[in-house]
Amino acid sequence: MASVDSNPVTSAVTISIVTYNSRKVISDCLARLPRGATVRVFDNASSDDTLAIIRRDHPEVIVTESAQNIGFGRGHNENLARTTTPYSLVLNPDCFLEFGSLERLVEALEADRSAAIAGPELDDTAESNLTVSSEYRDMLSGACLLLRCSAFEKIGYFDPNLFLFYEDTDLCAKAKLAGLKLLYVPQARARHLIGESSPRSTRIRFRRDFHMGWSETYYKCKYRAGRSTLATQFKVVSRHSIKALTRLLRLSPKAIESLSRICGAVSYCLTGPSVNEGRS
Repeated sequence: MASVDSNPVTSAVTISIVTYNSRKVISDCLARLPRGATVRVFDNASSDDTLAIIRRDHPEVIVTESAQNIGFGRGHNENLARTTTPYSLVLNPDCFLEFGSLERLVEALEADRSAAIAGPELDDTAESNLTVSSEYRDMLSGACLLLRCSAFEKIGYFDPNLFLFYEDTDLCAKAKLAGLKLLYVPQARARHLIGESSPRSTRIRFRRDFHMGWSETYYKCKYRAGRSTLATQFKVVSRHSIKALTRLLRLSPKAIESLSRICGAVSYCLTGPSVNEGRS
């Protein structure tokens, strides 16, 4: 819910965060959010004390607990379906907004009605960037995105077929196809600790690379630009196979990454859903 001392800019925003075993970062992420915005956390069946930390340190946050891990995009879709404010900020739990950045993102979308998504400068400390004018981009990072909710009422938000990776790429592509613009706002800043939102292990690394291969293949088949689905699948699998062979010959530990992505790509080729299911 909105803070009692909310300001009219941030009170127009619902912040959507999806967590999965995010105990290392979630408290700092929430502590840096501006007052006045509604904050919703969708937890993907965390097995650590992520939820306990949120309830202890940030009781104002609206929490939805999932009985299973349904993925990044579907988790945000659950939050977005409950959003009633004009804007929603999609934010990673390992992404920290700098002071005043949410206000700058809102002001940028208010000033440019042709834009449906605004994104900040990520991880760049160059002072000169603070004076650069906002500009249109082909792609913005899903670590921090401000969405104009009314723009997505007809085309929908994240593709539910994507469990992990390419969700932001797909959302931006879908928005552009609908004639919506993406606005990069360098005056807004955020720091993204890439890969810190969940723990690391060999099993988790395999799963992440598997989903990277699966999602890449699905996305490229969905937007295949005239190529047949089979030709697109073959191209993705071949590229990862060549990279895996090169890394194996060099005895590179990254060969496992390539092999995991091949597994994901082949899995999509054999059992993946029709790309038409994700076009709505």
